[in-house]
Amino acid sequence: MARRLLSHLLISLAVFVLTATFFMWTIDARVLEPVALSGELRKAGVSKELASLMPQIVTADEEASEIEKLDMTQKISQAVTADYVEKKIMAITESVLTFVRTGEPQPVIDLSDFPDQLIADGVDVGSDINDKFSEPIKLNENGDLDKIHEGYQVFNMVKVAGIFLFALIMLIEWFVAERGKKLRRLSRVFLYAGISYLLYWVALIVAPMVFGDKLRSSVQAEYDASGLVDAVVKAVQGMFSLYFLVFAVTCLGIATILYIIRHYKHGDVLPSSAPTLKKVNKKAK
Repeated sequence: MARRLLSHLLISLAVFVLTATFFMWTIDARVLEPVALSGELRKAGVSKELASLMPQIVTADEEASEIEKLDMTQKISQAVTADYVEKKIMAITESVLTFVRTGEPQPVIDLSDFPDQLIADGVDVGSDINDKFSEPIKLNENGDLDKIHEGYQVFNMVKVAGIFLFALIMLIEWFVAERGKKLRRLSRVFLYAGISYLLYWVALIVAPMVFGDKLRSSVQAEYDASGLVDAVVKAVQGMFSLYFLVFAVTCLGIATILYIIRHYKHGDVLPSSAPTLKKVNKKAK
């Protein structure tokens, strides 16, 4: 009885370690990888949505007449294009995520060319805007982001250790499980992990459709940001959906293979009391 309970505990622990380790590797490969992150943001249209909102953001606090704001909005729309925003997103993600991974160089947001971009399209920016964007914004001026880099180092070690921990748990489970039931117990690990990520994949696809209106209404702003919210949700789906589905199918495939082997062998290891082919032949004689 105790051996069976230990086996169930090991199976639950193996499922948790497998799914958690895969999720950490996915985060590292998709969210914390500058090229992957900026690529998904671009494909989802985040740059386009930000570019369309930029005129409203810039003129929101301007003390000017409606006609002046409208003229400024049109000129900013011509200057701040989706390509310009995309280049800035790539530069910012590269700067921040490189620091998170390596701890250097210090992350900055450089918008020094933004006033020049506006001036080229006839926008009278004024000295205050020039001063505001003249120097790169230092994101780690007080060293607050150093903890994030230190946290990433721990995160990196944990995601690697997860692979070895999963292998160790599976090895222990092989010796703990009863003879004839070893493959069945191991196959459950991949079955449960596959079902879990299949549900995550379904939720990732269906949830925005069901809760989309509520999510958009929860974003409070002086301008309509619903398009940006939809683009961000689409980017999140792009970063995770395919990975979740492939992992689910792979785990279910492994579980199916183990099931076929188990069925073919009538269990994995026949009990010592089970009649062998030699014994059956002797009885027949």
